[in-house]
Amino acid sequence: MPTYAYVARDKAGKKTTGFVFSKDEDGLADSLSQNGLVLISANTEKEDLGKHGIKLNLKAVLTFTINLAALINGGLPLLHSLNMLARDSKDDEVADLVTSLRDYIEAGGTLQDALSLHPKTFSQEYIAIVVSGEKTGKLGSVLDDMATYLEWYMDLKAKIKELATYPIIVGVFMIGVVIILVGFVLPKFEPILLNMGVDLPLPTKIVLGTSRFFIQMWYVIVTAIILLIAGIKLLLRNQAIAFSFDAMKLILPIVGNLIYKIILSRFSRLMYLTLSSGITVIEALQLGEAVVPNRPLSAAILKTRKSVSTGSELTASLKASNMFPKMLIRMVGIGEQSGSIASGFEKVCHFYDKETPRTIRTIFAILEPLLIALMGVMIGGIALAVFLPLVKMTQAL
Repeated sequence: MPTYAYVARDKAGKKTTGFVFSKDEDGLADSLSQNGLVLISANTEKEDLGKHGIKLNLKAVLTFTINLAALINGGLPLLHSLNMLARDSKDDEVADLVTSLRDYIEAGGTLQDALSLHPKTFSQEYIAIVVSGEKTGKLGSVLDDMATYLEWYMDLKAKIKELATYPIIVGVFMIGVVIILVGFVLPKFEPILLNMGVDLPLPTKIVLGTSRFFIQMWYVIVTAIILLIAGIKLLLRNQAIAFSFDAMKLILPIVGNLIYKIILSRFSRLMYLTLSSGITVIEALQLGEAVVPNRPLSAAILKTRKSVSTGSELTASLKASNMFPKMLIRMVGIGEQSGSIASGFEKVCHFYDKETPRTIRTIFAILEPLLIALMGVMIGGIALAVFLPLVKMTQAL
């Protein structure tokens, strides 16, 4: 469906321009006339918006989802709801996005295709869940569930950002102090230390040598870092290496457990939302396989899906993959026995809602003193390297 760049006039004669999805110019003229506009000219030379789409931040997507859910739950049809949101929105970007959705659907497109035109705003799981809600007649309740999911995700990001602020400040301060000492302070002390007439201690020689290396070869260090990052990116294009790298993330000390819990929490919430919206277990697992950002876990979901498709129970399939914790399997098993797998995943969501923030707090509670201790050791070591020759000279005197 082409995107028309149009020029039109409103009832007051004011010229207005914009972009509208339409099958042809006649459909475009009819669409504009319904909004009180008279078409003057139109062309399809403008690059299709679907190639890039409009990008909204997570907060704007949440607001859009909540408002659309309220209108749908109030009994309004989808197109009428989108019309009201486009008209009442105070944010120009949101208004443009809602208008594009409305115009595309009004011209005969599907909701799925309309959302897919904006991949930077709507994720795969968002589109799949919302579309399944539309197909099953549960669009309003599914949008409510999606709003809850987005709120959870925003809260999680906010907690991580809040708790990470202090360690990041300490780390940046530590790096800044070391750079100042090694790059500016030590070079001024070096002539004094060398002219003392005493044999410099090994720690002092190491620190002075490191200082000279950083000052003289800084461009080599920067180049090496850039090449290292580029090399890692190239290596990660290899599927086997990328798989091993993702597996290593899950066993990292301190943070590996957090990464594992965050991914399981996201997977469980996705399963709960998709199953509640009317998607089958196999379809839900297929979506989970596509959106879980860890290859070993994604492979485990694929293995589970194949097992379920051959007639195995979901609980047994999850257990056979050897990648899911006993708690998750037990909760899903209870739901499966009661005839509601979605409720089992909902219980898992409630567990991780409490467990994940607790793990985040524990990790940063450990990191803070470690960073402070490391800063003390590094700065203290540099200071000691400077003062050791003075002590040695005093002893000689």
